[in-house]
Amino acid sequence: MAKLQIIDVKNVLKNGPYGRKFTDAQIGQAWKAVVANSKVDTKKRNEVGRLFSNIFSKEGKFLDEPKGAADQYIQPRSMPDFEAEGESWVELLGPQVAALLAPGGATTETRFTAELKQKLGEKVNPTTITQKEVSGEVLERIKKEYDDLVSRKWTSSEVHNLLDKMLPKFKKDVIRQIQEKTRNYMVINYLDKDKKGRPIIRVVPSAAAKLDLEGAGFKKWIRVEMRPRKNIDSTLKAQMRAEGKPFTLNMIQSFPIRFILTAGAEKFLEKSAVDVTAKVHESLGPKFIEKFIAYAIKEIKVKNLDGLTEIIRLARQFSGEEGGAYKVVSQIPEQKMGPISRKARAKATRQLGVAGDIQQTMSTTQLTAAVQRSVRRKMPKGPIGGPPLSTDILTYRSGRFLRSIVAEIKQNIITYYYDPIYIVHEASGRAPSKDIELSIRNIIKRNMSGQEFTITRRS
Repeated sequence: MAKLQIIDVKNVLKNGPYGRKFTDAQIGQAWKAVVANSKVDTKKRNEVGRLFSNIFSKEGKFLDEPKGAADQYIQPRSMPDFEAEGESWVELLGPQVAALLAPGGATTETRFTAELKQKLGEKVNPTTITQKEVSGEVLERIKKEYDDLVSRKWTSSEVHNLLDKMLPKFKKDVIRQIQEKTRNYMVINYLDKDKKGRPIIRVVPSAAAKLDLEGAGFKKWIRVEMRPRKNIDSTLKAQMRAEGKPFTLNMIQSFPIRFILTAGAEKFLEKSAVDVTAKVHESLGPKFIEKFIAYAIKEIKVKNLDGLTEIIRLARQFSGEEGGAYKVVSQIPEQKMGPISRKARAKATRQLGVAGDIQQTMSTTQLTAAVQRSVRRKMPKGPIGGPPLSTDILTYRSGRFLRSIVAEIKQNIITYYYDPIYIVHEASGRAPSKDIELSIRNIIKRNMSGQEFTITRRS
């Protein structure tokens, strides 16, 4: 993705049907403001950030929100930002890390979801993971228990205690909601830059599982904010304040409780984050920033020069230009992750075909994705904890086994491996090696016939 130039902005905007046409002089004025590190309009920047998230989730390897899976969510309006095919995640993360992605909630069994967080400025706002309304019978019980509900300044600890004491089901639903939304977590950090000056993009596979929300993690990592007066009519609020009168319980018909990821939780997740900056830029393609500018100008609420300035600022920063008075404030080391890091030891050997170098025609990523697809097609699907549905092959349940399969190519050798917890099945008729090796042979036969190779299993 090339760095943004002013001519790119002019080409996008000069003839676009965006509600208002910007002249070259106006574009130049906005561009100069960004280059000169003008003061950021925080409100507009946040709006532009939301628009960026919208189009980011639909470009490159990414697909939009998993709307086709709404019935799988306890709160369909609070779904993850996007999903992608399993093989796309393999390309972005590498096969070992992709095997750690948490399944569930996606439109199809071959896709995985992720929540997107952007760190847009020097002051990083806390991440509100979700919020849930309190109303009806639940609200009435709280009113009876706390006559100071409206006037009290609730701390996070007090709200946690209230949830434990009075609202266990409410809390259980919230935890499930957060788990569904943060199965996997992606962060675009404009404060940290790679060697090309681009904001660093990281992914945390299985973020919700790492947070241990059903255990001690909920109180440790989630700050809770209760806002009893939030939904009171704004005119009535102004009137009560002007007259110096207190708010009363009967004014409250509902109110939200916000659940916020603490700064400590963000740092904890970053320890297991994987840097995917270069691969994401490659996936998005050279025209992504121009698409973003066109989309943002069309969708931004106030189509004025200030809005254009913040659009250009974010676009420049994402493409690798500073375009703002932000500096690197943290350095998080790139993680070298992998659930199957062990010494190689050949266990089984097979040969087919004649001489040739496989790596010239198929990559490890491509072969791994093809093998996973081939094995999946053969596996019957069954519930977690249920009995085996076949005597010849493993039963597909959570997808963990399938995602753990890796097939590496080096010169004329293919080495495959999978999560060692499944090795117990090698002694049965459902031996994983049998189906993996057969899939590899068939894939090679279809794509690289006439080449000689050796297949080995690593343990």
